[in-house]
Amino acid sequence: MIKITDKHYCCGCSACAQSCPKQCIRMREDEEGFLYPTVDAAECIDCGLCEKVCPFLNNSDERKPQSVEVAINPDLNTRLASSSGGVFSLLAEHIIQKGGVVFGARFDSQWRVIHDYTDTIDGLAAFRGSKYVQSEIGSSYKDAKRFLDEGRTVMFTGTPCQINALKRYLKKEYDNLHTVDIVCHGVPSPKIWNDYLRHINPNNEEIQSINMRDKSRSWSKYSYRIDTEKAPLYDDYAANSEYLRMYINGFSVRPSCFNCPVKGGRSQSDITLADAWGIKEVFPDMDDEKGASVVCLNSEAGTDLYNAISKESRLFPSEVFYKANPSFHTSAKESQYRTLFWERYLEKGIAAYKDIKEKMKQPLYKRLVHKVLNLFKNEKAY
Repeated sequence: MIKITDKHYCCGCSACAQSCPKQCIRMREDEEGFLYPTVDAAECIDCGLCEKVCPFLNNSDERKPQSVEVAINPDLNTRLASSSGGVFSLLAEHIIQKGGVVFGARFDSQWRVIHDYTDTIDGLAAFRGSKYVQSEIGSSYKDAKRFLDEGRTVMFTGTPCQINALKRYLKKEYDNLHTVDIVCHGVPSPKIWNDYLRHINPNNEEIQSINMRDKSRSWSKYSYRIDTEKAPLYDDYAANSEYLRMYINGFSVRPSCFNCPVKGGRSQSDITLADAWGIKEVFPDMDDEKGASVVCLNSEAGTDLYNAISKESRLFPSEVFYKANPSFHTSAKESQYRTLFWERYLEKGIAAYKDIKEKMKQPLYKRLVHKVLNLFKNEKAY
């Protein structure tokens, strides 16, 4: 039976809930807005299936990419609509043209982030671009298995923990499955995302589009943009966004992301996608500030799929990739201010970020005193 005693050991992948034959596991939201499994003990038959699919209870081996490439989509419009070089779209279009199905994260009508699938080229647009919110996986693993068992080709994209969870849920290898993950810094709270949208949209104007990696200014210094029919609600460099600063500083990140069990290729994905940071030094002629993708080919199936698409591609030095994308190997660092942030947040909402930002500016000796007091407080709690 799944029992969460420390939230640093649950990534919210939902594989346990989808695996339960009695459907006695529910994913419930905690005070930070993250989903965790709760078990109806009276219905549980102790079959152990929920434990067998958990990424935290089952370790995978670290795996280095067989090859690291840098690539760009030759279609400029698609590349501009993508976070990096538009390689996801090339892979997905190839799958759909073969009659397959593609899974990914999209916004729903309320601008929440959910996992869904499409088997049309037009449907891929919703999956393009970064969504810095943890997606609700829903029934995606069950849906993917249904398509696979029907003989359809499936490309499933997600975070490394979602890919690892899918593989464990399926319990066997499928020749018609292709898995693609991303280099992940961590997943932010859906609660904060929903609160933030209300905060910047007090008049409840109808939102037309959200782009968390807008390239209008540049790719390397991307912007964060939210548009309504009348005018942008927000349009500024991402570094100036309160929402993204809460994410980068680790305040809104899920606790398990500080203890990720699937770093270093442990997700077992066929392909890993990332930004090709460092391309200016390696291939300056490919750097037009419109975006480029690093593509880690982790399996023969991944290599075969990648070779089937048309793109501009070159071998990329793995040492440059690792240096520019430390999140491939390393979990996000938990901020010493995270606990305090959430205490303030539950009282004041988005305004809590300004309080913590001021705390972070305090002199070093005050920060050290605060840290010692926190340690003493934690010791007393035990």
